[in-house]
Amino acid sequence: MHGMDYPLMIPPVQKDFVAFSKEETKQYFEWYIAQSETRINQLQCYIAKTGASEVKLDGTVSSLVSLWKWMEENMETEKKTKEEVETEMIGRPEWMFDAIRQNDWKFTVLTNALAVDISFYFAQLFIDNFNCIRWGYYTKPKNLISVNRPVLVGFIDNTFLDPRRIVINCCRLSIKEKKETQLIETYNIWTKHIPVSTIK
Repeated sequence: MHGMDYPLMIPPVQKDFVAFSKEETKQYFEWYIAQSETRINQLQCYIAKTGASEVKLDGTVSSLVSLWKWMEENMETEKKTKEEVETEMIGRPEWMFDAIRQNDWKFTVLTNALAVDISFYFAQLFIDNFNCIRWGYYTKPKNLISVNRPVLVGFIDNTFLDPRRIVINCCRLSIKEKKETQLIETYNIWTKHIPVSTIK
């Protein structure tokens, strides 16, 4: 799979999310959610170019199955450089070093870009199907796993969903064992965290 013709997103703020100011968080958030429609369309065009005409991002929940089957066939990994592995060790306790050394692969730039664009589609299904779900963000506490990142909010118990993180996790699971229902099962699990009165 050659993705050199797959345009990447260039964020307006380029630093670690934890270091974002409130203004930068707002700026990034507004930029990010404005990309959604373009990225979903781009993903659909790219899928069609690979010859997978059966994969249609038509807004149905069932479309997550054919989409994920396609993703499993197209995701690629590469070996981390020695420098990348050593950089990951900085600031980490010594007992984690072995695990970091063993985890010596990463997704390619293209696979990461596809995962992010799938996460836009995944998020859009929630927004379209449930009145209460919308994009939002949290600026505190600073140790929050998705602090300053765009996430979906409106779930019960103030739970939030980070679509990008969810899809990357599904990718990691699929590297170990392919399962075309991975994404739709994840979607169905999250629908159980939605206030009943808001389901369309």
